[in-house]
Amino acid sequence: MKFAATVIFFAFAYINLAHSKSLKNYYANSVTEYKGQRKPLASPLANGIHDSSYTRSKRQIPQAIQDLQDLLTNTKKDCAKELGFGSSVNDKTLLYEENPTPQEKCLMACILRKVNLMDKNNRLSVDTIARIAGSVSQNNELVISVAVATANNCNNLISTNHPCEAAAQINKCIGGALKANKLKLFY
Repeated sequence: MKFAATVIFFAFAYINLAHSKSLKNYYANSVTEYKGQRKPLASPLANGIHDSSYTRSKRQIPQAIQDLQDLLTNTKKDCAKELGFGSSVNDKTLLYEENPTPQEKCLMACILRKVNLMDKNNRLSVDTIARIAGSVSQNNELVISVAVATANNCNNLISTNHPCEAAAQINKCIGGALKANKLKLFY
């Protein structure tokens, strides 16, 4: 009796396996469907059932960061006009510039001064950094304290009193901090 039940079980399993796709076929389909591409982590057809709530959306930029970006962009244009630069400088990103020219360093100084990021002593304004961090983070104390500590560290790294050179050093420090915190901001 046990033998007959075992034979029937294996026969039934064999018939079902023969009529269904094997794992190899499923794997082959998924490989060819995404050949040369990354497979999505989620699918609009999860397990063959359409999930209407699945949508891809871009991450929204907080309004405070967008306002700061607009201020920096407009200030850069004003300073470029003031210092006699052509319109080509507006296309160049100065924040992450490794080897800026002396003129670009002075443009950085103009931008940083006009947005009050550089004070009259050619240092990074800790008060302005705290205010910006507060507005961007809805006054999150941890974010503000990290921003203030970073600004103080930047000030300790400034080794010159010349405004254009100090601006380049501030710029390098700000750029490094933004990259480390994965924030996208440019001027």
